[in-house]
Amino acid sequence: MRNRATLIESLETYRQSIGHQADPSQDIDDRVLMAWIFHDNLLEGRTFKPHEIQAALKGDDQSMPSYLRPLLEDIRSYRLAIKMVTRWASEGESSFHRDHLDVLHRHLVQHEPAEGAKIRKNSPVHRDYHQKICSPREVTKRLNALFIDMKRFNVEVDDVLSYAARLQHQLMFIYPFRRQPGVLARLFTNQFMMMHNYPPLILAAHERGLYYDALASHDHSALTQLFYQAAWRYLDSIYPPSKVTLQSQKRATAI
Repeated sequence: MRNRATLIESLETYRQSIGHQADPSQDIDDRVLMAWIFHDNLLEGRTFKPHEIQAALKGDDQSMPSYLRPLLEDIRSYRLAIKMVTRWASEGESSFHRDHLDVLHRHLVQHEPAEGAKIRKNSPVHRDYHQKICSPREVTKRLNALFIDMKRFNVEVDDVLSYAARLQHQLMFIYPFRRQPGVLARLFTNQFMMMHNYPPLILAAHERGLYYDALASHDHSALTQLFYQAAWRYLDSIYPPSKVTLQSQKRATAI
């Protein structure tokens, strides 16, 4: 039966398998990397076709029309952002701090005006996301409090998906930068997941409306539900449902 309990059990199976690896750095394989780049960018309204992503990842620029070369560079830049959070995640909780948030954001806006990389000083009317955001005077204080709160996560007792949803929901409420806030929040959320040996959460492009509504909700419960679905999709790609059910049955018999 697919429910929250079986999801938690499957996530723990995954976490323990990663933790027992000699090198738990969680290098992202090409299949996951392609899905991550495709869906995460489509959430922002940027369409990278699968064959374009493949060409960019392989460095096969010559097979594509010359006018697509900048697009291929954008794909590789996004791949580098994923590699950044993956590398930081492998360094453990000590890497989860405000400085890395700033470094990641500067990378995401490297081709935009320098002003876009600074902490926001106002509340922009025209922006990509339209949920409520805090006053600019509160940004720094709320960011610092959020990082303290995330360090309280206890892998033995806390629901990692709820914690991750709260992290992303709060980052989007704080809205620290005017440019690329959603991309930044999702990448940093996945750093949080991976540094605790959980899989990254890749929201499907067709969930875009639900995702924007979840961010606009007064709390993170709707976003948590989307994260449950994303976790199931990832785990199903590794452990087919029949295998997970069989594992559960064996464990129940042993008990």
